Amino acid sequence: MILVVSKDKDFSHTLAEHIVGQLGLECECVESAQAALRFAPGSVQAVVTSEAELDRADAPVVTVAPPIRLNELLRQIAQAAGEATAEDITFAGFRLSRREKRLAHNANSVDLTDKEIALLQAMLDAPAKGAAKEDLLKNIWGIEAEVNTHTLETHIYRLRAKFKDISGSEMILAEDGGYRISA
Repeated sequence: MILVVSKDKDFSHTLAEHIVGQLGLECECVESAQAALRFAPGSVQAVVTSEAELDRADAPVVTVAPPIRLNELLRQIAQAAGEATAEDITFAGFRLSRREKRLAHNANSVDLTDKEIALLQAMLDAPAKGAAKEDLLKNIWGIEAEVNTHTLETHIYRLRAKFKDISGSEMILAEDGGYRISA
């Protein structure tokens, strides 16, 4: 079970919904470190808190500090709970395994190239508005914005097809000169 300790009920319940829906882990919300003490040792896989003083020796602690990137926070929670390796990323019902170079959804999966993995990682790490095309070209391929190329568009097209093959949805949105993963 994942224990979310937060005085902000909206935050804790929203996070709990994502933990259950995207990670498939049992979750409980409490408002204080004192309330966390009522759980039996060993029953909690990880504690998520903004209270740095929470000391719980029997479970890893994931400390939340603004700004919060939901995908990164979920990855940290999964790691702390032992549900994923450091190379796995879970988002919107998908699991990206960089080690196996696979994208999985339910019982379906597809192989990915190194560039596709880098592209997905960049979109997941980007702010909510998405990753700018110029940044993706420069950071992944080393191509400056002035160069005329369709490399990015071709990779996006292939990634959308792979998402659609395993989930029925393309999952990648083009907005304001960039791309983002829809949740």
